[in-house]
Amino acid sequence: MPGSDSIRLGVMTPLTGLVGIYGQDIACAAKVACQEVNENGGVLGRTLELIIEDDGSLPESSVTAAETLVQQHRCAGIIGNLLSNSRIAVAYRVAEPLKIPYLNFSFYEGSISSRYFFHFAALPNQQIDKMIPQMQQMYGPKMFFAGNNYEWPRGSIAAAIQTLEKSGGEVVGQDYFPIGVGQDEIQGLLDNVEDSGANVFVPYFAGTDQVNLLTAFTERGLKGRIAVVMGHYDETMASRLPSDVRSGFYSSNTYYMSVATPENRRFLERLQSLPEITGIWPDGNGTVSNFGEGAYICVKAFAEAANAAASIDPEALVDALETIRLVGPQGEVQMDRVTHHAKVNTYLSRCQSDGTFEIVKSFGAVDPVLPERYRHVRVRPQAHLEEDIRLQARILEQITEAVLLVDSSDGKIIYNNFGAENMFGFSRQELAGKLLAELVVTSTEAAESVPTDLEDVVFRKGVWKGDILIRNRDGGDLWCATTVSAFTHAEHGEVWMVVLNDIT
Repeated sequence: MPGSDSIRLGVMTPLTGLVGIYGQDIACAAKVACQEVNENGGVLGRTLELIIEDDGSLPESSVTAAETLVQQHRCAGIIGNLLSNSRIAVAYRVAEPLKIPYLNFSFYEGSISSRYFFHFAALPNQQIDKMIPQMQQMYGPKMFFAGNNYEWPRGSIAAAIQTLEKSGGEVVGQDYFPIGVGQDEIQGLLDNVEDSGANVFVPYFAGTDQVNLLTAFTERGLKGRIAVVMGHYDETMASRLPSDVRSGFYSSNTYYMSVATPENRRFLERLQSLPEITGIWPDGNGTVSNFGEGAYICVKAFAEAANAAASIDPEALVDALETIRLVGPQGEVQMDRVTHHAKVNTYLSRCQSDGTFEIVKSFGAVDPVLPERYRHVRVRPQAHLEEDIRLQARILEQITEAVLLVDSSDGKIIYNNFGAENMFGFSRQELAGKLLAELVVTSTEAAESVPTDLEDVVFRKGVWKGDILIRNRDGGDLWCATTVSAFTHAEHGEVWMVVLNDIT
């Protein structure tokens, strides 16, 4: 290699914890891509070196890992994260302020819009919008949705429900649980699924939570009565399950080890040559998931962008990444310049008892479309986090309904729009820091309209709709048609958005 030093690329992956089952999968696939890049001349004539950090599966630990990669190891770009809230934190607290290219390998809900963020896996329209109608056609219109309570499951299920309703289906249940859900809660959920009359169960739980759920579902003998489809079930997860549990479950994704392409065959041959791999699944520990294939694509995309730009300057890399097109194990992947999300191929598959996946249907290459839920985050390409937040605030100011953002941890109001000031008579300064509960009238009649466990309902369902009696600054009472929904805010973390419409 002509150059004596290397160009460093950081990879954030969960090596331990709840979703640590994917750590080796992601790291090994990235190593294969790095080997291929260096065999073909490296990056700008220099060796490409991967620096892999355990992201800890949490936002704070992921931000620390990203900062270490950029500031300590001097990586020219970063790749990751597996979990959505960690990805949101890294995008807005590291990649955006430090102006470092951030490449995503994991399918996600579509909540990030940034000049420095590039997504190389599936959005809901590329995966879920194909999966739901197909399962409805095969098994029936009634579906039960459940998942962990953070942005990826909430956003993914919201997209799935919208698709189901458009196709004439019926939502017969929806539930959310914290990460690390216990066995009693799993059994309670399965009671609800069993009693709902669902034709299809659609679970969105992370890592071992999903493994435990699928095991309990099988042990209860529900397989013969209710079909199960997921957006993240793969060979890696199946390898953690006994044959009688893993078989028969459906999954819609952009990559499976059984995809019959020359690129995939070469990729698996390279994977098998790694020293830590004993053989290719199911004849060894060598598995590759959508996450691993995505990491492989990200490494290749970074290298091609740097060579095309003849530079590792962040702005030059971003410009080159906007037009990147390459062929991976699943087929061609093409970046969309406007959204920074890629066009990818999608498949529906069914797991066999040996842990391999039979491709049931190929949906072909699908263009990326951001879900309606996240259209408000779209900003001009050069905008920074502060500008993004100000723009969103300006949009909310134009809404005539009262809009409050409430910190989910303590119930305090952290933002209100002009509609709230106008409706309630309080100034912005008076509303800031006030408990939402201080505005709500708790008379007998009013209390009957609001569940006593409203916080639990929003936590588990992601949304609550109903009528609330609000007392304004002058002591008058207003009946308000109200929607309370949970989401992840770039600056404030987990919040409730409370939208109130005066129906007095």
